[in-house]
Amino acid sequence: MEPLLAHRVGIKRTDDIQSLDDGWQSKRTLTTVDDTYGLATEIESFVAKPNGSGGETLSEQECTRNTYVHNTDAHLIGLISQSRTIAVPCDRYAGATPPRTC
Repeated sequence: MEPLLAHRVGIKRTDDIQSLDDGWQSKRTLTTVDDTYGLATEIESFVAKPNGSGGETLSEQECTRNTYVHNTDAHLIGLISQSRTIAVPCDRYAGATPPRTC
């Protein structure tokens, strides 16, 4: 019997387009995955709305970064060890203030 294989599909961008009375907007999600297992390491989401000049105005920006722990001996891949979401674009993530812990 041949071994079973599992494949991950690395979708890098999704757009959920919403019709509005004055036009449209898109809830956009950009995903970065690791090369080894295809797990989402960074997810950036925001609302993009046309600004009338050929560009877009962005709002509701959010960045999530995930880290994983793997136990390959037990065939466990992709167990989240930490997931942190902050309300800034991913290019400003490093300078963001970490959340307080109780």
